[in-house]
Amino acid sequence: MAGITLDAGALIAAERNDRDFWAFYKDATREGVVMNIPAGVLTQVWRGAAQARLAQLINSCYVVPLDEVAVPVGVEALAAGNCVIVSDHAP
Repeated sequence: MAGITLDAGALIAAERNDRDFWAFYKDATREGVVMNIPAGVLTQVWRGAAQARLAQLINSCYVVPLDEVAVPVGVEALAAGNCVIVSDHAP
């Protein structure tokens, strides 16, 4: 079964009720695609219980624990020359 990993932009689009995102989501899930959200990405976007659309998405996805992805992502970041993995620009 194929899987898709959602990034912060996808989660923000879901929260903003972006029609393109929800059409993509509907088509993908209809085809049996598993949606994954890395825990680090979730921490970038989640700000509280008032995010009903985002909560709906999270409840239908697999949230990948950080320990499952930390080492492979670190290796990929090194190879890409990027040291910023999760960045929060809180107000």
